[in-house]
Amino acid sequence: RLAVSPKELRATTNKVITYGEDPRVGITTQFDAVYGFAYDDKQEKVFPEGISYQFVRNGTTYNGSEKMPAGEYTISIKDEVNNYVIVSEGKLTISQSVLNVTINDLTIKQGEAVNTSLITPVIEGYVAGEMEETIFPGGIQYNFINDQGTTYNPNDRGTGVFNITIDEPENYTINYTRAAKVTVNAVKYLVYPSPTTGKITVQRNVAEDGFVKLYNSYGYLLEIRSISKYNMNSVILDITSRPK
Repeated sequence: RLAVSPKELRATTNKVITYGEDPRVGITTQFDAVYGFAYDDKQEKVFPEGISYQFVRNGTTYNGSEKMPAGEYTISIKDEVNNYVIVSEGKLTISQSVLNVTINDLTIKQGEAVNTSLITPVIEGYVAGEMEETIFPGGIQYNFINDQGTTYNPNDRGTGVFNITIDEPENYTINYTRAAKVTVNAVKYLVYPSPTTGKITVQRNVAEDGFVKLYNSYGYLLEIRSISKYNMNSVILDITSRPK
């Protein structure tokens, strides 16, 4: 009695796609010249219904019909088919899809928090079946960082120009169609605490002489105090007994 063992068939499959694309579309496999098909066998004969691929990443197996996260996968073929034992290797690379993002500029005052509701981004390039609510489930997270790498914090009383960016969502990379900026303009005098019924400290934060005018709620001028750039950084106004 003659026993015929299945022949080893070595196959290599590599493919690169973008997130949202079907890895099975246009996929091709190279079969080894030595450990290849026997006799006059061909791919169409051995795989009459097409090759059944599996894509494995982090212990999870996909067949290609479902949406697959960006990353690298091992490609394998069914182990045994039509008198062959398949020894397969290969790699599927799914790159991030690109979102084109346009963000408007903002201008605020020193010490003012950025009101993100005034930012109206235009985002294009979502993969079919996805939208802003699905890829930003917690809402869009904005970043305000200047060219020196400093993040804007209103409590730091910083000024200047800060770049507006957003956190990249999973499976996407962002292409900014324009460089969006938030410009923080300096406020010459900072008053704290505010509001107050006791004392107000007015601090100079620019290199120039200045003055402070104190008015009551009716618009009457109560006091004028000067601040010198040479010898005085602040003045204290005591309004405890001032008429309102």
